[in-house]
Amino acid sequence: MRLNNIKLLIERFIETYCTKVMNEEESSYVELMMDDHKCIEYEGQQYYLAEECSLMDESDEILKEMILNTYSV
Repeated sequence: MRLNNIKLLIERFIETYCTKVMNEEESSYVELMMDDHKCIEYEGQQYYLAEECSLMDESDEILKEMILNTYSV
């Protein structure tokens, strides 16, 4: 049961704070995103995750660190 809760937290976080990496992105866009984003892979899909986001509270920041440590590409 607890794993389902963690999975739901991760999925909600990704939906709220991440941008899905698309297959046919321009190299200039990728370079721009990588200037201030990290790349994660979750369940076969890659996402950009901003290094700084003023909308995150302390709990979001803790979850962000866990996601980066677990799913960074």
